[in-house]
Amino acid sequence: MEKMAKLTTSKRLDFSRSDQKAIIAGLEFILDNAAKHDVDANVLQEELMQLGLPQDTSLAICKGYKEKKDEMRKHFLTKSLALSKVKSCDWRVDYNISTKDLRTLNRPSIRLCLRLDSMKDGEKTLAFEMPVNKFRTLMDELKTALELMKDV
Repeated sequence: MEKMAKLTTSKRLDFSRSDQKAIIAGLEFILDNAAKHDVDANVLQEELMQLGLPQDTSLAICKGYKEKKDEMRKHFLTKSLALSKVKSCDWRVDYNISTKDLRTLNRPSIRLCLRLDSMKDGEKTLAFEMPVNKFRTLMDELKTALELMKDV
């Protein structure tokens, strides 16, 4: 903050501590969103000048932005919520006649095997088994989610 105080204190400029924090927060917001949305440095410079920053100040900010943009984008990729993509879905229906605990079960079960592709973890396989009633509930909820997504 001392460095910021030096930069914002002169005969012409006299910013309070809260003004300095607001300036930093505003610049952080602008630069973070510019990096997240892959804004070109030249476009950012024009936008900063339209906000009223002097050309030399806008140029200095954009120079740093241009140098660190790729690092910022990598950082935001690790912090963003990204759901895994389903590459494939294999399933089968098993009919369980008995288990080690029950002599007679005579109940079907569904076995799902999902191959997922995640930006963070790479490719992985997720396999699980569920009774038919839970599978029906899952299918109903997925259909509802799909309908809701169509409206978005």
